[in-house]
Amino acid sequence: MTKLLIFDFDGVIVDSLAFYFEAWSRAMKAFGREDLAEREAFLSLLDGNLYESMSRQGIPFRAFPELSNRIQSALRINRIVPFPGIPEAIQSLSRNKSLALVSSNNSSMIKSLLERHGMSDIFDPILGADTERLKGHKIDLALEAHNVPAVDSFYICDTVGDIREARSVDICVAAVTWGWHNAERLARAKPDRILHCPQELMEL
Repeated sequence: MTKLLIFDFDGVIVDSLAFYFEAWSRAMKAFGREDLAEREAFLSLLDGNLYESMSRQGIPFRAFPELSNRIQSALRINRIVPFPGIPEAIQSLSRNKSLALVSSNNSSMIKSLLERHGMSDIFDPILGADTERLKGHKIDLALEAHNVPAVDSFYICDTVGDIREARSVDICVAAVTWGWHNAERLARAKPDRILHCPQELMEL
């Protein structure tokens, strides 16, 4: 029986791809990296850990804070909303399962958006980029916080990179097709489940 569900945020809870890509594209052009300003180049970075992918593309770690600030300042956060059906599914799941959240986004932004859309105090812990860069490590922290083994848990995500990071801790993975990577791309990474609508979360 699944006791703990660990959610990714962007692309699973909230529909944010268009806004992040717009902000990313502007930041890359400002950095002189037109080659990374295209949509497919951006999505390809998410085939692995975002920070490691950026480093392999020649963006040094020391540039990450400035890049992050540029992206956050360009984001139209007031227009980022949950996917239809997600708040209801989350509320229902929280009645009989523990929910945690692991993300590459900033924890304070995540908490602000959750509160705005009636999902505050549901996820514990909330582990963002300010906690740790590697999602595998953050998944481990969430498991430890609930004292639940990976075999009794699911990680719910939307990119190939998320799936690969989850494999490092041997947790079952449910990939959702309403997020940043499409179903075909996700299937090549062989998640344990592929979910096509929020209502299918109830089956985990």
